[in-house]
Amino acid sequence: MTKEELAGIVSKNLIRFREENHLTQEEVAELVGISTSFYANLERGKKSMSLLVLRKIADALKISTDYLLYENRADIRIQNDEKMEALYMEMFDVLHAYARSILNDDSLALEAVQETFCIACSKPESLFSSPNPQGWLMNALKNVISNMSRNRARLTQMVVTTIYSVEAQTSITVDDENVDVLYSDIAESEDFKLIKKLALDRCTMLELSEELGVNIETCKKRVQRARAKLKEKISKYRK
Repeated sequence: MTKEELAGIVSKNLIRFREENHLTQEEVAELVGISTSFYANLERGKKSMSLLVLRKIADALKISTDYLLYENRADIRIQNDEKMEALYMEMFDVLHAYARSILNDDSLALEAVQETFCIACSKPESLFSSPNPQGWLMNALKNVISNMSRNRARLTQMVVTTIYSVEAQTSITVDDENVDVLYSDIAESEDFKLIKKLALDRCTMLELSEELGVNIETCKKRVQRARAKLKEKISKYRK
């Protein structure tokens, strides 16, 4: 690609993203700290700019520099995919080790890291316009862990309430999206599934007994046994 061809691509992208952000040439120039005439010449493809100015313009337009340098979004996606793969290879072990040190659970740590990269893939402009993509990922992971910890605390409270009061209908409202992940070490046990039906699905004892194909007294005994087995496990989460 020649210098003139690149200037033409940048020119079109400057105009497009400026208009998408509902900014005038004067407003962009002021945000970047350059003259309006210089910026206008950039849009006409008659001037070149330094890497520093390119980055400042990209920041002003809330995009990564790639969006100014490539002619179409397919090229940008290819570049983003390559950079994301490189970041994944570079940061996965670091992020996983950090998450494991906080969550004390390998499966939860893996889930947190995967969620972090899902967030990154949904926000490539924010990630790659950051001067420190590695730091961006770490901050995203910390937010994911914080949310998981809050969910764990609420879910623990809810399950404990159910364990200690079989007939009670708790007033706690909690999304059940990540229950099996948060309690991955016991989530597959029949005891947990039984308590989960009472706590999350809000089954009555009658409904639960009908689903299990047993009478209510037998169902109550099963729940009592499940409660006893899970008390010790749940108490660990409460520490």
